[in-house]
Amino acid sequence: MASSWRWSNDEEFEKYVQPHAIKHLNYVRRYAVSYCFGEVLQKLFDDIGELRVGVKALHSWLETHKTIDEEGLDIAIDLCHHGESMLLFQRRLAIGKGAYGFLHGKDGIEHSDHELTKHTSRHDLVQLHDDVEELLSAFDAELQEDARFLVDNVHELPEELLLDFRTSRDLCSVGSEEVGLMVCGRAFEKVVRAVMGRLGVQILSKKTIDAEKAMLNDLIESMRKLRWKENGEDVFSPQSIALMNWIRIVRNGAVHEGEEYVAGDERTTATLLAQISGRLWEMAKRNAMRQLESTIIQKDW
Repeated sequence: MASSWRWSNDEEFEKYVQPHAIKHLNYVRRYAVSYCFGEVLQKLFDDIGELRVGVKALHSWLETHKTIDEEGLDIAIDLCHHGESMLLFQRRLAIGKGAYGFLHGKDGIEHSDHELTKHTSRHDLVQLHDDVEELLSAFDAELQEDARFLVDNVHELPEELLLDFRTSRDLCSVGSEEVGLMVCGRAFEKVVRAVMGRLGVQILSKKTIDAEKAMLNDLIESMRKLRWKENGEDVFSPQSIALMNWIRIVRNGAVHEGEEYVAGDERTTATLLAQISGRLWEMAKRNAMRQLESTIIQKDW
């Protein structure tokens, strides 16, 4: 799956953005791929800043001009340039609804010397103004969404269990969804181990060990065997166990035939991990006084 902001190649960028305001060739390979993240942030927010200034300038121009002139056209061309340049680092935004108006509206702005007035109308500039404002609003909304991603589901967790979810959120927000998902899996495992610790579960083999400190496979098998004393119901849902199996499978580096695994894109799976983590912690707190059939699990697997 392509990351949230990195384009796969020039062809993909051209397909969605159809750039004509930025002229240089091999822009994806030269910039979006080769830049380190610090350079990406600097370039992205430079373009965002120019867009915010430019859209205000175009608004002022529209209030005082009824006919097209070079000043208005220069502002419009700059907006197209910085909009396309910004989308070089915003694949998720470019392929979504927020950029739709800009990507279509900019086609009304010709980008060739002084023949501009023959092809571009004042209405085109009005439309571009509205489209750039919509693009900036979509960018701001994406930032807010990224800030809430995952952590909204686990805000009740103690600080030591929140850290990995925050790291996963940050990684996903900058286009490293695959790594972010792995970190989110680690965070989910820590929550499961903490829940087992709160429940006081131990595994009996040659010696007794706390389930929260057990090897991953032993942890999963002990989860399968836990029942509530009052009604015999499972403590952990099949979905929770399937997610733990998925973590084990990923850690082993392969999906073995016949084993369950979690399918879907990285963000969806990470969200699921966070949601179930939040529910598990809530369950552990709510049932703090509830008894298990047994807190000692005999290892027979």
